[in-house]
Amino acid sequence: MKSKITNFYIFIFFIFLIFNCFLVAVLSVYSGSLWTEVYKWFQFAILSLVLFYVFYKLNRFFGFIFLFFINLVYLFLVSYFIVTGSHLSFAFLKMYFDHSALSLVFMYRWAVLFLVFFSLLNIFGFLAIKNKILEKIHLVVVSFVFFVLIFLQIFCLGGLDSEVIGFAKSVYDQDRIIDYYQKKYNQLVNESIQDKYFVLEQARKLDKNKLPKFLDNIIVLQIESLNAFLVNEQNTPNFWKKAQEGIWFKKFYGNSVQTILGQENILCSLPTSFYLNLSDNRDVSNILCLPEFFSNLDYKTFFMKSFDLNFAQTGKLMNDLKFNEVHATDIMKEGDKTYKWGYRDDIFWERAFDYLQENKKEKYNFAYIEVGPTNHWPFSTPEELRDLAPYKNPKNHQERFINTTFLQDMFLQIALDRIDKMFPEKNYTLFILGDHSWPAEIHKGNNFNEKESFEENFLTSMAVIVGDEERYKNIGIENPYSQMDIMPSIFELFGISFEENYLAKSFMGEVGMGKYNKHKIVLVQPFATKYLNIIDQNFKFQYSVDKERWISFDLNTNPKEDSFNIVSAAPLNMLKSAKSFFPMLDNRHLIAHALGGVNGEIYTNSLEAFEYNYKNGKRLFEVDLSLALDGDLVAFHDTPINLTSEDFKSKKIKDKYTSLSFSDIINLMKSYPDIKIITDVKDDFYKSFDVIINRLKEQEDESLFKRLIPQVYNKETFYYLKKQAVFDEVIYTLYKTEAGDAQVYNLIIQNPIIKNLTLFPSRFSEKLTRELNRVGVKTFVHTVNDEDVMLYFLDKGVFGFYTDFY
Repeated sequence: MKSKITNFYIFIFFIFLIFNCFLVAVLSVYSGSLWTEVYKWFQFAILSLVLFYVFYKLNRFFGFIFLFFINLVYLFLVSYFIVTGSHLSFAFLKMYFDHSALSLVFMYRWAVLFLVFFSLLNIFGFLAIKNKILEKIHLVVVSFVFFVLIFLQIFCLGGLDSEVIGFAKSVYDQDRIIDYYQKKYNQLVNESIQDKYFVLEQARKLDKNKLPKFLDNIIVLQIESLNAFLVNEQNTPNFWKKAQEGIWFKKFYGNSVQTILGQENILCSLPTSFYLNLSDNRDVSNILCLPEFFSNLDYKTFFMKSFDLNFAQTGKLMNDLKFNEVHATDIMKEGDKTYKWGYRDDIFWERAFDYLQENKKEKYNFAYIEVGPTNHWPFSTPEELRDLAPYKNPKNHQERFINTTFLQDMFLQIALDRIDKMFPEKNYTLFILGDHSWPAEIHKGNNFNEKESFEENFLTSMAVIVGDEERYKNIGIENPYSQMDIMPSIFELFGISFEENYLAKSFMGEVGMGKYNKHKIVLVQPFATKYLNIIDQNFKFQYSVDKERWISFDLNTNPKEDSFNIVSAAPLNMLKSAKSFFPMLDNRHLIAHALGGVNGEIYTNSLEAFEYNYKNGKRLFEVDLSLALDGDLVAFHDTPINLTSEDFKSKKIKDKYTSLSFSDIINLMKSYPDIKIITDVKDDFYKSFDVIINRLKEQEDESLFKRLIPQVYNKETFYYLKKQAVFDEVIYTLYKTEAGDAQVYNLIIQNPIIKNLTLFPSRFSEKLTRELNRVGVKTFVHTVNDEDVMLYFLDKGVFGFYTDFY
């Protein structure tokens, strides 16, 4: 009996050895190094053996469960690498498995069963090793080998993590540059929440009867994995022809690498986060996005998808963004042809437009239709369509990709025909674009979209058809734009004004007047080796978490991206580069306190302080105003002033700076038409504002009232100014009031003229700040000169700061 058991263990160990040798050999083909894969397997085996032995001693059942789990994870990770050529990151896994695990397991159920079977085989293999080897080789020896491997890993071979260790490390990836970018991302989300109030207010007041007929209906056709390098008359004849008829964006970027991320970029004009989907954001329903904008215009809004709405939380996101109707399988019929990634394109186009025809309004509709199964990874040519494809027997990834791109384009014509039939008067604007690009292996081995950051990973294409308008026909746009530029462009078409974020600009200026709205474009690769890219005209700047450096490419002279310049590699210089690409604070966010600091001195309220801070980019200036003996106002912080305004003007501030009267402040406003003045009156509020209002009226220039923003200190001072009805906006400052958050909020919400709130850091309330953001009110903190403090408050929803020296 004992002999039979021994023979069984030997047999199992032999099978275990053959399987794992085969696995290592396959991995070496993909990685290019047999030694690397042998070392990584040995690392994993020793780790598993030691931990199994420990857990087995504590509890046999738990030991077996642990070993099964770690082997299943290992085989899953190496299988992912073999199939995609990319190492799986925690961020990528979380994005899909948080909400789509069951559908993915069912989709690949045979592969899952295969992994489970070989995980069980590995358990018996490790058990054979334990029973036959650990009996002769003491655990201490194995542990010694384990610690030697750890030593080698830390000090010599840090880049040779096994798949399990590499994945575990990705769970806790921390990177200073990425963390800084995330703060910028959070700031843009906060600003979008603030913008929403004013944009929707404009939408509700818009007279739709005055809109051109091409805005009666807005249609977005989002097609899968459209790579700009494959867009031509042969591969995409229908897209090519339609693009020639309208506006064709030849250098159009997807801002990230996945469908759900592209939809965030398109619908909300926000960049991609490295850590979470927009649907995971607690404020997603408060963010400014196209569906709610159209709903406030009384458009009927539709979202339709050819695949499961639960996948990547697409359905949740579209409902959160307030589409009136969200559809997928519910509009399909029994027996409709499906592929692994959804209903076949031609069938879904027909069903989607059948539903739209029956349920749309006569006019004023917004329809976003996502179609994806034919041209989806792994780009297998459907057998029933093989004779129609360019390559009957594709030999590589690029040929397979060209086949499915061609077939997707063939089906696209169905949608184009249905649109023209549905809207014979051409009363629509149509966007045809990719959800993202997908690499065509122009760079060797670059055949999966979640691992590299070349142009072929991001460069897609877009065509816009603006009804039957001649002025918008046969236009080719050579300058770079991205998915984030779509929302501001639509707003411009509708005559809506809002504060564009600097990474998203309308392209309608170039389309209509040939004037390029120059701006930077952000491209995010959030998976595997994380990359952060900035496109600035023909230059591409790239940060790699793995390499920990900023590099640059000149895409005009080096389109293959095979050589680069190092921009910065030292930690402080890398952060400095990040801050130059993603500035957190510009002249909208910073108010020069007491006209700003100068020569290290504060509270001067002097001409020199103003000139110095204006030269350094400030355009918002707070000034302290005090009453002189003759009843005039002068720029001074401390009171009382026992001087007439003339005597005050004759003296230097701190014996060296030019003093200013309120008349001088008015003259500065005239000389510098791009500045705004914020008042902080130090004496009798009512007397001071009698002087201010009279002086401004004497100028006979109404614009001065728009550019002077009074600070009010309580309900009484606010209602006094409101009664004067001369100022466009005021700032409510809390340093002189005992009012609680509820009282502050109620006063502001009842009086839209209060557009800003300012307070000390000690008085700050995140809850109040976020509530005010939702009604378009900006919060400023005073007085802050430390950048880390500013970043802290920006992350809490604060818009800007009063500052002396920043």
